[in-house]
Amino acid sequence: MSTTIIRVKRTSTAGDPSTLGDGELAYSAADYSTVSGGGRLYVGIGAETGGDAASHLVIGGQYFTDKLDHLPGTLTAGSALLVDVDKKLDNLKVDNLDFNGNTISSTDVNGNIVLSTNGSGIISADSTRISNVANPTLDQDVVTKSYIESGLNDVSFNNIDASGNLQIDGNLTVGGSTTTISAQNLAVSDNMIYLNQGSESGVTGASGDGTDVTYTTSGHNYIVGMKVEVTNVTPASFNVVDETITAVSGDDFTISSSNTDTFVSGGEARGKTSANPDLGWSAGYDDGTYAHAGFFRDATDGRFKVFDSYVPEPDADVFIDTTDSSFALSEIQAENFYGELVGNASSATILQTTRTLSISGDGTGSQTFNGGSDSDIAFTLADSGVTAGAYGSQTEIPTFTVDAKGRLTSAGVVTVATTLNINADNATSASVDLLSESLTFAGGLGLIATAASGTDTLTFGVDINWFDEAAQDALGTAIAAGAQTNISVTYDDVAGSIDYFINTATTSTLGVAKFSTDNFQVTAGNVEVIEVNGGTYS
Repeated sequence: MSTTIIRVKRTSTAGDPSTLGDGELAYSAADYSTVSGGGRLYVGIGAETGGDAASHLVIGGQYFTDKLDHLPGTLTAGSALLVDVDKKLDNLKVDNLDFNGNTISSTDVNGNIVLSTNGSGIISADSTRISNVANPTLDQDVVTKSYIESGLNDVSFNNIDASGNLQIDGNLTVGGSTTTISAQNLAVSDNMIYLNQGSESGVTGASGDGTDVTYTTSGHNYIVGMKVEVTNVTPASFNVVDETITAVSGDDFTISSSNTDTFVSGGEARGKTSANPDLGWSAGYDDGTYAHAGFFRDATDGRFKVFDSYVPEPDADVFIDTTDSSFALSEIQAENFYGELVGNASSATILQTTRTLSISGDGTGSQTFNGGSDSDIAFTLADSGVTAGAYGSQTEIPTFTVDAKGRLTSAGVVTVATTLNINADNATSASVDLLSESLTFAGGLGLIATAASGTDTLTFGVDINWFDEAAQDALGTAIAAGAQTNISVTYDDVAGSIDYFINTATTSTLGVAKFSTDNFQVTAGNVEVIEVNGGTYS
């Protein structure tokens, strides 16, 4: 067996070849420091135009391997990054940042180092201290421990974690979306618990440009998307109900409005997350399955509902999902209910007296019923007038009459013929009695007919003498009628022979082909490739 040699297209003087077919490989051994595209392996990809593929892709070469000529873990100018066995580099420089040892430093004079997340991500110190922080001078500067404890400045907090007692002598306003109280006992002195109360703030100014109105307050914790109500402003044109906050900046919030009046004085604003949420209370329990029970006003229909077995967390949204498969209305028990009841009742006065339900017409039946248990009515169908029995036989077909309600109103039979007539091209006539299986035939085809006893099946045969010439003619006809691809078959009736012809193969015609000994070797029908040579290019 010979060794196959495959030679790709190649050059030592040029870079990217001008022509490269789809799937064809080419390698440039040219010095990549002086020849553009040198030291690279190319492959053609895509539809060809004039034998050239749509794209020439670089898939390897000396240009890339030379960039891996240094020790792993060592930062080397002009070379690739190779980490060592500990997945480390000794140093890394990215733009104006230098990562070296435990230090991240900037390389530009007085350059800032900015830690910025994508979207709402956070910057975490992984539960360790951040030290050597200067005292804040700008609104967004961090605050040190000594700055807070000195008491020299007012400090605002977004989160407070007090492990001991926390006493607040003034009013307490809690913003955010969730307030959690982990105490085992909760005491509230107020006689009225107000749900979905708007966060109140005083209005100190308002101005409109015909598209938006911006209100200035004495301080608030509103966010974009909240519903806001503004009252007691002079002039009253600045008073609004359930308008959506479109922007928030400091103590200002903005709504869409065409108002351009001039603010005079006064006003209060109340902002709330939702103008019409579900209102109520809920609690979690675990009776083997964790779920929730509660009592709420359903905003979709304005009805108060008692529920249990509800698996989702009730505070996950401002609405209880009554379509959830776990949602179920719970039973409620009390001494008396005052007011009208709508729906089913366990008992009713009108059903205390037993009644009789009767059926008449095409059938009869009756049963007593009072709603206390299931009742079954035995229904007796009225006679249709048709005599009961079987209809139809070997010589008779049953006939029926059906009324508009699908009932049989009459039934009978009709007699059918039992003799089958048969005509043949060269026969005078033939007939068979289907009941007695007898056959009568007259003609000149030499047909043979038999009948299976007790059945309606007849078998016909033909007695014909075949001769050699007839067989040859039939064979020639069959050959002429056949379909051949890339081969022709003919029958010579005089010589009594069959002739075959196969085309010589071309690039567009299938047929017999031969192989060049320069590129192929054929042994006992096996074809072996000796050499595939892509040639050179410049």
